[in-house]
Amino acid sequence: MSSGLSKPFVQYEKDNHGSSATITALVSVVVMLYFVVTRILLAVRLERDRGFEHGLSLLAAVIAIVQTYTVVEAVHHGLGKHQATLGETTYDRYAMVSPSP
Repeated sequence: MSSGLSKPFVQYEKDNHGSSATITALVSVVVMLYFVVTRILLAVRLERDRGFEHGLSLLAAVIAIVQTYTVVEAVHHGLGKHQATLGETTYDRYAMVSPSP
């Protein structure tokens, strides 16, 4: 398949659900960032406490960004495809982060 799109955004196929995982992760992180930024800006503008709970929101945002990056990289290495369609080296790279049986 040659759709001209980068690897995580290839068109949906019967045996490849990686694009769904990528799009879901990216949409989730964008929505989360919108709410975190809105929360912080409102707290600053309304001169409310800029304490611990806002720091936790920022920490959660950083963790979500790292998790989204991990999902995108996992799709690049075979997440969303059936194991039978992965090459041996691709499967070995993907299996490095999978739990042992």
